[in-house]
Amino acid sequence: NDFKEVIQEEWFKHLDTSISMQPQFVYNHFTKEKMIVIQNDNHKLFAINSKGEQIWSLQIESKILGKISSIDVYKNNKYQCLFNTKSQLYVIDRNGENVEGFPKQLPSTTTIGHALFDYDENKKYRIIIVGDDNNIYNLHKTGKINNGWKYIKGSNRIKQSPRYFKVGANDYILAERNNSSTQLLGRSGSKRVPFEEGIQFNGNPMQIDKQGALYAITSEGKLWTGTLDGNSSQLSLPNLTSNSLFAIQEKGSEKQFIYTNKKSVFIVTADFVEVYSF
Repeated sequence: NDFKEVIQEEWFKHLDTSISMQPQFVYNHFTKEKMIVIQNDNHKLFAINSKGEQIWSLQIESKILGKISSIDVYKNNKYQCLFNTKSQLYVIDRNGENVEGFPKQLPSTTTIGHALFDYDENKKYRIIIVGDDNNIYNLHKTGKINNGWKYIKGSNRIKQSPRYFKVGANDYILAERNNSSTQLLGRSGSKRVPFEEGIQFNGNPMQIDKQGALYAITSEGKLWTGTLDGNSSQLSLPNLTSNSLFAIQEKGSEKQFIYTNKKSVFIVTADFVEVYSF
């Protein structure tokens, strides 16, 4: 009620068939702007500029999984689009052309989108693929498997694309499962932080705070927390259920937890004191 503004349509683009993919924003080094890249349900890829004009289109063999990333393959500040399908890894330049040597066959088929890591922000990229064989593959920007990757696959299936974060001088890769066999790995893929197993989660993505603590909702509707020393705990919160959605909001040193229960939203402090609900 304090602020209202009429939202006007900037532009409208009608593609040749239906769309199921969320639009992706990818940096175009030539125009110095982000362009929209989207795939229709016939697996055709379109790039659209900020004026709603089509720049290029490209037909590929199947559906893109996950997100489209920006990558500077040649380290010359000229960026390409990186993505994967169930069996192929693609790198597409700003003109809609395959970069030389791509697409590459993945080491395993997959149902999960890639993760792109740049640990030291020096463009020594690592492309992470979770295979249908439940192995995590670490690929060079050329699509070749990196030597020195020490990950040992387990029996519990990985459900999400791995995530990278850093706390202090330490690197962590989250290998997330639907239970507490979830692991934090080091850069080499070796196990860095294991947790007590046997606790089932509700299947929603884990949340990570600035200190590296992990949060998940259990199948019993409790809040599970795992810390970087390998300890974990469970806590019952009022109105938290196994169907709740959960998020963390951090501003400076202040942290709040937000969770849902059917049509209600609850906001609590880091000490779990309710601040607001609606």
